[in-house]
Amino acid sequence: MNVIDKYVYEMTRVMKRAFPYMTNQDLEAAIRYSVSKRYKEQLCKVDNNYKHITDQMTLLKVANYIQAKEPICTSYGVMFKKHTNIEHPLMYMIRTLMEARDKDKALMLKYLDAHDYEKAASYKMDQLLDKRNCNALYGCMGNKACMLYNLYIASSTTTNGRSMISTATMFFESFLSNSVNFGSLEEVLHFIDNVCSESGKRKFKDNEILDFDISPDLCFAKVMKNCYDWRKGTIKWVVSYEDAQIIYRTIKNLSQEDRNRVFYKNNLYAFIDNRVIKNAIIYILKSLEEPFLTPAKVPEEIKVELNILQDFLEEYVFYDYLYIDRIDRCDNMIKNVCLISDTDSTIVSFDGWYHFVLNMIMGEDIRLTSLETNVEEYMASDEYKSKTVPKVELRYDFYTDEVIEKESLIKPFVIIPQNNIRFSIINIIAYICGNLVNKHMLTFTKSAHTYGEDRKCLLYFKNEFLFSRALLTGVKKNYATNWELQEGVRIEQTQDHSLDIKGMPINKSVMNKAAKNRLQTILYNDILRADHIDQIKILEKIAIFEKEIKESLQSGSKDYFKPARIKAMESYADPMRIQGVNAAVIWNKIKDPELEEINLDAINTISIAKVKIDPTNVGLIKDKYPAAYDRLCSLLSNTTFFGKNKPVIECVGLPTDVETPEWLMDFIDYNGIINDNVGNFPFESININRMKVKNVNYSMMMKL
Repeated sequence: MNVIDKYVYEMTRVMKRAFPYMTNQDLEAAIRYSVSKRYKEQLCKVDNNYKHITDQMTLLKVANYIQAKEPICTSYGVMFKKHTNIEHPLMYMIRTLMEARDKDKALMLKYLDAHDYEKAASYKMDQLLDKRNCNALYGCMGNKACMLYNLYIASSTTTNGRSMISTATMFFESFLSNSVNFGSLEEVLHFIDNVCSESGKRKFKDNEILDFDISPDLCFAKVMKNCYDWRKGTIKWVVSYEDAQIIYRTIKNLSQEDRNRVFYKNNLYAFIDNRVIKNAIIYILKSLEEPFLTPAKVPEEIKVELNILQDFLEEYVFYDYLYIDRIDRCDNMIKNVCLISDTDSTIVSFDGWYHFVLNMIMGEDIRLTSLETNVEEYMASDEYKSKTVPKVELRYDFYTDEVIEKESLIKPFVIIPQNNIRFSIINIIAYICGNLVNKHMLTFTKSAHTYGEDRKCLLYFKNEFLFSRALLTGVKKNYATNWELQEGVRIEQTQDHSLDIKGMPINKSVMNKAAKNRLQTILYNDILRADHIDQIKILEKIAIFEKEIKESLQSGSKDYFKPARIKAMESYADPMRIQGVNAAVIWNKIKDPELEEINLDAINTISIAKVKIDPTNVGLIKDKYPAAYDRLCSLLSNTTFFGKNKPVIECVGLPTDVETPEWLMDFIDYNGIINDNVGNFPFESININRMKVKNVNYSMMMKL
């Protein structure tokens, strides 16, 4: 059967559900007519870069070849011989490197659990090096100078990675939040047909699981909800009245069992609202003797019940079918649960699940809660006292622009932390999602023809971290998280151990340590670890920090100057365009004779002071520091140095062991330096919008 015949056969079955009064012959004839009217032949180039043969053929011929021969197909359009015929020679190298990484990572977790952070850090570096070496093979494939160069393989690696993570993202969005919308009437009908075609695999009876049968109107409303995306402001597919009629007719013609299954597919919370499923989850949580900390190690007392719950969700909720345009969809859709997706990972929010289950178990006698700190012990703890005992702290008065001492308010109601029950609730769904997404990866590999009975699926996901909170920015690979668990190991809740920052400016080496530590402390304590995010309090802390920076600068300190490392001038094609080099040259020209000169023929670490010195203000030091004044005037009048630009000195590079000269203090750009240090804080991520005017940031927040 060729591709077109297969399409006609499948569409005949699909359309039969909407038009049961029509014969198969009439439906087939109508579909073939539609195909003949709309199908347009396309030529494509097929390049065999192994045998160096290039040919042209139709897309239909290529599709028929793929269907008949089942070669390994990548998302980039590259085909390979199947593993049963020949194995790729690099496979053994990759496998060796990954096995080495697994061993190093296991040791890392072992020492992390034992609080031996030095050894844990050592093995963390080893496993990262193993990963880097493995990933370097891809880079070799894309490098013409390498003997392994093959651009088709390099491109296939990246595109297949995108396709794989998009597949996982679509699974999480569908399974956990039903947020994947239909793009056409055909897609809706295929969804219904796919669900109904699972009838032969069903193990459970609806009358034993469901509280009530689903009506045609309720099922229709659920399906139609996924035909629009109002939040984005655009609708790819406008559902016509005729389309809606066909959908409703199809749903009404279904058997009661099929209609129930269509309703609950990708409808997690509606399904677990059934009494049997509720009781199953409650029973699991009541059975736990110890907290459930990692999906990789299920407690013995809940193994059977947890797997039964997974079977329930797999049969009723899990939709194991691929979306053809998954990469494009993931790039453009609004996501509800997938916060961040990277090359081979995704951060998924289980917050909705946690609060749904937490509300469901309210009032239930669950043993795990008694494992937490009891009321008397907690009230006697330092944590409770720190939250409830009045204490004096520094606050900022926005009206007077002053730092004041203020007594913090007593918090009369303090909720005792319930981490054990929270970890357990989350890991129940993490375990189920992990198993189902890996089953979905198996479907993905089968679609690419890489699966074989003699080889397991090498694409699998596992839960690695549990974050209590994540701060996202509008930039890729730019976020901060607070780690609580790493593969079942509790992470010590301190800034040094649990704070993880990726790509954010407040973690860059170009930022001085004092500002970096201060801003990271605010990020950790007031955002990632706070009970609630108090924007005014954060602004107060930033304002206090700004005043401290200014006072530090006025005292002559270099703590908040920008650190920079520069190479020898000859290392740069245009050295004066490098800020650090430019600043170092200026220092050598204007410094006091007795002070250290920066050796521009060697590597140097310097501190860059942002200043503003031009002919209009250089006279500020004429009387008090005449020698420095002469040196500045000499430089400002040097047309060779400034060229066609206005003579303005904007930065000066000081050696690390030289104090700030007194004559330079009058020219320090206080606002510029303050903004360079404070402006990197992620204000917008906590809904504090800024207006920047002349290096000064103004917030839209007002204290009323």
